[in-house]
Amino acid sequence: SLSTDPRTLVFYEAPHRIVDCLTDMAQVFGALREITFARELTKTYETVYKTTLGDLLDRVKQDPNQQKGEIVLVVAGATQTVDTHEYEQADRILAQLLAYLPVKTATQLAAELTGLKKNELYARALALKSTLTTVFDEPLGKS
Repeated sequence: SLSTDPRTLVFYEAPHRIVDCLTDMAQVFGALREITFARELTKTYETVYKTTLGDLLDRVKQDPNQQKGEIVLVVAGATQTVDTHEYEQADRILAQLLAYLPVKTATQLAAELTGLKKNELYARALALKSTLTTVFDEPLGKS
């Protein structure tokens, strides 16, 4: 169930199990999942890598020094894919709301209605607002 969890995951791992742990993580989360490897924090041989699980596994296998000390693994959350239909629906909602409300208010309401992120919807609202403005600002009678 953690393989699809969008939250960042933090693991503390023992040095003698780090290779097995990373192998399991690469199989469950996928070799391309981003991970931060932090070893011996606040000590002389502090090491921090931000890379993918596959790359980190290779690096730790090849360098026995990376299999020593206190190890913290910070695994990026799963990326959520948003259906294009959701954005089409959000654009329709935004267009209707923008006819009566300021961009910020329309964005906030659209985010509540669709469940999409406000930042993404704000950018879409600005683009829609400029499109709607140019369409309605054209002089009548000219085709």
